[in-house]
Amino acid sequence: MAGLKSFKMNCAGCHGVPGQPSQWGTRNFYPRVPQFADNPPHLSAPQMFVAIKHGIRYSGMGGWDGMMTDEEIWKVATFLERIGSLPAEVKTNWKAAQ
Repeated sequence: MAGLKSFKMNCAGCHGVPGQPSQWGTRNFYPRVPQFADNPPHLSAPQMFVAIKHGIRYSGMGGWDGMMTDEEIWKVATFLERIGSLPAEVKTNWKAAQ
């Protein structure tokens, strides 16, 4: 649940939530910002940790090192890795994220 809360607070503005994609994240960037509610990432938690912490070169994804602790980043990365098979309580909270 901590990863979901951190995602909502730090990531949803760009990556959207179920039923509510990011308006500017889907229009104003190239490459487009992935909307994880509609298209879950196909990366492992360690790969996502690196992307979140250090950013992705030549994209709108800046690094969050210094803005989120490593522990917070791991929680978000683990949430995203499991987004397709969330426990019932977390899935309910995720679907009600709007």
